[in-house]
Amino acid sequence: MSEFKIGVHVMTYGATWPEAVAFAQEVDRLGFDFLLMHDHLLATQGDLHQPFFESYTTLGAWATLTTQVNLGHLTVGNPFRNPGVVAKATATLDHISNGRMTLCLGAGSLPEEFPPHGLAVGQTLGDRLQALDESLSIVTRILAGEEVTFDSANYHFDRIKHRPRPIRPHVPVFVGATGEKVGLRITAKYADFWQMSVSADTADEYRRKCEVLDTHCGAIGRDPASIKRMPEIATVLRETQDIAERDFRAYSGHFQWSEELIDYNRRHQLRGSAEQVAERLRPIREVGLDGLIYQALPPYDFETIRRFATELRPLMAGA
Repeated sequence: MSEFKIGVHVMTYGATWPEAVAFAQEVDRLGFDFLLMHDHLLATQGDLHQPFFESYTTLGAWATLTTQVNLGHLTVGNPFRNPGVVAKATATLDHISNGRMTLCLGAGSLPEEFPPHGLAVGQTLGDRLQALDESLSIVTRILAGEEVTFDSANYHFDRIKHRPRPIRPHVPVFVGATGEKVGLRITAKYADFWQMSVSADTADEYRRKCEVLDTHCGAIGRDPASIKRMPEIATVLRETQDIAERDFRAYSGHFQWSEELIDYNRRHQLRGSAEQVAERLRPIREVGLDGLIYQALPPYDFETIRRFATELRPLMAGA
């Protein structure tokens, strides 16, 4: 089995800048493979207009404040930026971080944030997915050093070539997708790493998505094993189940979640010791995975990321 990768998907909703820095540096110190920032203009959880930080400027700072973790997004909202701007920012961050940048573009998971900003007005999800496919084609070719000419209803590029190229010859590409007709087809075309959210009771869904992804890979002659599967989980890791449940209740009170959302999280979040969580993930592990991503919301749970790196990772890697 290849090395088991671990990542953190960081939300900064309600966090102060010193809190976001301290968390990123602890993720780096613990040896996580990926530190992935959300990319939104309105918040995806709770008050839409609560304070939080923009993603590319945050990654630029993190690139100078960390030394080993790979940096990136889950996911960049494709309607926010021209693909040429994304390519230039990605290459720049790769140099700032000394070759630690990844690329992750998505169609946008919060459609209501686009119209108020004058973005993707009138576009359907299908329209945004078509633009995403085109954008990934453009950005990956620019980052590879090609001269790009492209013309469509969405984008117009005339012999574009950027320098400097990224430090590493190939910038790894993350794609987060579950759509079986389009999203996973895009994953098959571009991804080095694939992300979807899972819980203990979604093994059948995860298996089906893996099978669909394998089929799309076969249709274009790509080895499915070349795409590393890194599902994302929500978890509270503690010494015992009782302590994890206690801290989950305190966490719910901090966010003032509705009873409906608390119930949803109670059913889908994994809580307990590393051994208990690893056992609950057994059905997912049996389908096959190459790593795990932990979703982190403020107030940041430092105990969970420490147990994730030092206890859960070895259990999952030894499965």
